[in-house]
Amino acid sequence: MAMPDRAEAAYSQVEVLDGLAAEYGLSNREREVLALLAERWRASAIAEKLFISPSTAKNHMGSIYSNIGIHSQDELLHLVEARRESAKVDDV
Repeated sequence: MAMPDRAEAAYSQVEVLDGLAAEYGLSNREREVLALLAERWRASAIAEKLFISPSTAKNHMGSIYSNIGIHSQDELLHLVEARRESAKVDDV
């Protein structure tokens, strides 16, 4: 089985994140934060990147976690990876 190239892997992650955002009714800003969380960014870096305060970034993170039903960035990373793996199986 051939390994997917970086563009395919990135595209599938975008699809997974868009799917999560739609499924759980995330706002556009929460979708932006979700993408950065999936890249392993921390609240302070997210705040700087999006020109928001660290507390606002943390509020968005809490809202995302609550809506999805998880409690941490690690759980989010596991969920995204599981969805990506599931999408690979569905494509076969």
